[in-house]
Amino acid sequence: MLARADKAQSGAAAKDGRPQVDRCGRDKLQEGPQLHDGHSRKVFDAFFEQIAVKGREPIDLVSADGARWVDDAMKEWVAHALRCTDTFHIVQWTAELLDELCRQSWRAAVQKAKAAPKGRRAPKGRPQHP
Repeated sequence: MLARADKAQSGAAAKDGRPQVDRCGRDKLQEGPQLHDGHSRKVFDAFFEQIAVKGREPIDLVSADGARWVDDAMKEWVAHALRCTDTFHIVQWTAELLDELCRQSWRAAVQKAKAAPKGRRAPKGRPQHP
């Protein structure tokens, strides 16, 4: 999950004045809510139950995979935040799609080769011109 803090809140900004993006991880949460092991709606809810409404306000972006329950959970806890798909899953899904396309192309080529007429081969040697 990503939380984007305004310049005044974070005390630091990028050189061009944009607000910094802070990762909500163990380093940021040692004094506050604890992270939970696992991955499910139950874990998502347990995390946000520990955070007061004021603590949820600065969260603008939520990075998640393609689980369908994430949208419902975000509507409940951080309705103002935008959902982002993490790059790991984008690369994973793209690779899986390319693998499937490669398999389909290979199967089509094999089917075409099996359907080609058999028994007639080109004569050996140089082709004869009329």
